[in-house]
Amino acid sequence: MASSLVFILGLLLAFIGGSSGGGSCDHLELPTGLARKCQCENYYSLTCKGLNSTLAFSTSLERSMNDISVNTDKLAYSLGTITNLVITDSNLKCVDLGDLASFANLKQLAVKSARLRNLWCHHHKASDGEAKKFLKGLDELDLTDNKLTSLTSQDLSGLPSLSALNVSGNLLSSLSPDLFSGMSTLAKLDLSNNKLNRHLKPSVLTTLPSSVRYLDISSEYFS
Repeated sequence: MASSLVFILGLLLAFIGGSSGGGSCDHLELPTGLARKCQCENYYSLTCKGLNSTLAFSTSLERSMNDISVNTDKLAYSLGTITNLVITDSNLKCVDLGDLASFANLKQLAVKSARLRNLWCHHHKASDGEAKKFLKGLDELDLTDNKLTSLTSQDLSGLPSLSALNVSGNLLSSLSPDLFSGMSTLAKLDLSNNKLNRHLKPSVLTTLPSSVRYLDISSEYFS
């Protein structure tokens, strides 16, 4: 009887532990170096800290040839199950589209407090549909608290499902008039706490998609 109670109690504790936020990613085939920097809130969410580049996610043929310690096939399968990726407290400078190509089912992407100076790395054409193919189902993009000084329409192209964009806490001082005009599904846009001021071109706001229901451009520079 006592042994049965101990067994049941063990199962209960395992269930509680497995349902709590922030845990190991034992269900994913992550390389040891990446696993040490990442946690999983559940089977579909991955949060990584302390990254110096996005190369750790790469499943390219080049990596499989140069780094035999990484099983890129297993890594690609694991990353393909993730729908919510958070990269924070890192030093990226830019996000390499090629490195994230195995996140085939990504719905939410957050790159926060990662010292981004450019959204996408320059050696990829941001308008290249093939490079952004894995982002076709992306619903939310969170770029808060980085060092972005500009965004272009090419940066935001190839995101047909995007409904929420958060670029608050960056260094944006101006915006192209047609920056958001092609984003027909965009509903929430947060540009607060940038360097935008009263010289912001009115056309930026008048060309916003009719789908936008929430807009925040508050900034101390407007005072």
